[in-house]
Amino acid sequence: MRQHVSRSFLALLCVSALVALHVAVPSDHPREAGDSPGQQPASLERRQTFPEAVASTPSPAPPLCVVVPYRERPGRTAREPERFAAYLRRWLQRVKRVDRVRIWLVEQEDEQRFNRGWLLNIGVALGRAVDGCDVFALHDVDLLPVDPRIPYAFDTDANDEPIHLSPPGAHPEYCYPTFRGGAWLFSWRHLLDVNGYSHAYWGWGQEDDDLGARMRDANMSHGRAFRYPGARPTNGELIDQAGPCTGRVAACDHDPIRKDCGVYPYARFVKHMFHPTPGGKTADGIVVPPSRSLAEGVCFVHAHEGGFSRDAVEVKPDLISKTSDEFQRGRRWADVIDGRFRRDEATGLAGLVPTACSNRRPQGSNSKGLNAGPAPGHGFQVLAVDKIGVVVGVDGVADKVRESVHPAFASWLSSTTGGGDSVSSVGSRWSGNAFLDHACDEDTEYPYAYDPSANEMSAGAYTRVRVRLTCDQEEAPWCLQPGKPPARPLSIVTE
Repeated sequence: MRQHVSRSFLALLCVSALVALHVAVPSDHPREAGDSPGQQPASLERRQTFPEAVASTPSPAPPLCVVVPYRERPGRTAREPERFAAYLRRWLQRVKRVDRVRIWLVEQEDEQRFNRGWLLNIGVALGRAVDGCDVFALHDVDLLPVDPRIPYAFDTDANDEPIHLSPPGAHPEYCYPTFRGGAWLFSWRHLLDVNGYSHAYWGWGQEDDDLGARMRDANMSHGRAFRYPGARPTNGELIDQAGPCTGRVAACDHDPIRKDCGVYPYARFVKHMFHPTPGGKTADGIVVPPSRSLAEGVCFVHAHEGGFSRDAVEVKPDLISKTSDEFQRGRRWADVIDGRFRRDEATGLAGLVPTACSNRRPQGSNSKGLNAGPAPGHGFQVLAVDKIGVVVGVDGVADKVRESVHPAFASWLSSTTGGGDSVSSVGSRWSGNAFLDHACDEDTEYPYAYDPSANEMSAGAYTRVRVRLTCDQEEAPWCLQPGKPPARPLSIVTE
């Protein structure tokens, strides 16, 4: 009896030792959230249940799409887009949460006045359809960020509110509280909620005021680029104008987001508020022209050439479109300052984006189709979509090194007719809308499958889209540039 008890006791000790050994040795399958202390890890259970399963490589997150409206102007260099693309790609390597980027530069080539809002919407729609972007940085081509705290990605995946990257106190030229221009960071959801930009504003200004009105009417708040204005020295020391951005305006004691820091008349404003920013090489080795800024510290470099738009408007009032009194009702400067700007309700992003592109992975074709043409104020012609390679020389000058037809555009060209009056033909004045419809169709390959191991930030490259916009000269005769003849059809670039 005693011998039997001893054997049972020894067996019990062996079992206990084996259990203790199993607990002490770390498992190859760590416990996941939700596993109870006495429960087998969920990952191990899945492996036992599906032994044939092979772990798949997670697909990379959609890239950041930077959208830039552009028109080559007298006095400006043709290398301005190349400089922007090379600089931004280098600078973004220092920004958190940005690993992959696509730059879409939408260039207007017609006789109409510049339409910044429409070009931005085209770039957003293409970035969504072709690259599957969820986050968009909407940007001026001559605005180069310097302070690495300026975020070109959201802190969390929630993307709770858009971020004004160049608010008053950070933008080099503007310091009134309701300023909404320069550069923005939006999610796709944000842009859908406010319907993007308006297409109603031809010439200088007002499209950014309309954006502010859209956000106001949608009850959409927004953040600023980082926590500022920063603290000022209390010992009487002067702010280093070459130092970090403070979010304040030079010679202004209050927060520009709450009260206008400007002084008037304009000549006095320029003399007392602006300070020069030196030209030469920036921190990222790209040569920029001498410029000016009213922000304390260096937030952005305003890489202007051929004069400043604000100065030109002061001496050439015809730069601002002379619209009708009815159009200007609720859209005058007093309405901007008071936050009562009347938004345009007829045009926007929704009129460009096919239904299928509302999802990140396009599925199904556009339910509306293009048989009857796009809605008024949304039709545009695409002349070329090219991938541009950029290199920076030892002298710090960015230049184009190669140019090729974008694969998405080449695919569309191969599937369309060569001419005629068809809406979907390459020669149609609505060919841009047809191209978007093609990119969102379920049978296309977009968004592209990217190689997650490729260092996409190291290459200086961008996509250039050349477009012609349509304008109703009876409805909005101010869309034409002074002294310019009516628009003539242009041929599509197919090679």
